Amino acid sequence: MLSHPTPHIARSISKRFQQVALSCERRDVGKVVELLSVMRASPTRLENYLACTRSRDPMEPVDDARWVYLVRNKTEWGVVNLGEIDDRVQNALQELEDLNPYFGKYSLAAAWRVHDLRAGYAIAAMALQSPFIQTDFYDFQDFDQLAEMRKKVTNALQDYRLLDGSPSYVSSSWSPEFFRNHNRRVVVEETAVDDEDADVSAGFAP
Repeated sequence: MLSHPTPHIARSISKRFQQVALSCERRDVGKVVELLSVMRASPTRLENYLACTRSRDPMEPVDDARWVYLVRNKTEWGVVNLGEIDDRVQNALQELEDLNPYFGKYSLAAAWRVHDLRAGYAIAAMALQSPFIQTDFYDFQDFDQLAEMRKKVTNALQDYRLLDGSPSYVSSSWSPEFFRNHNRRVVVEETAVDDEDADVSAGFAP
């Protein structure tokens, strides 16, 4: 539901949500709105998570996203596999593990949610021409090079406007309209923002 953020972005999101939780405990509605309003897609994803995990009438999680991804396996160090799936990325990992049981677990090196699956895959492959081994396979020497590969694909997909940053589900209260229309001076009956970029719109993770 968080769109596979990198550890760097995930830490930032975690810190921001901790601040939201603290403001909730203090019943500071204005601060909660202020924090959530600068977090872009994260508030919607948070609400969807709560809607899907509530004990009463939970919403059924359905992800109709299209993903281009890079996966790797420690058995084949230095090699990543480029793929695409019109489904959950976790299912792609499971399929690879079923096809190659002797390799053990696969891990996600990167994932990009795209508007057009075929075009997204083609652009990602074009961005990875230099470390090309054979169709769908690319080599890397270290994690710095892997990070550079992720950056190249992200930039290429952004240039072609193929990245899909919309949340997987439909939001209700924490939508942009809510922030535009909400009065921050809400009266509640008695009862430090991180500078890191917490945008998960492109969503990818090692």
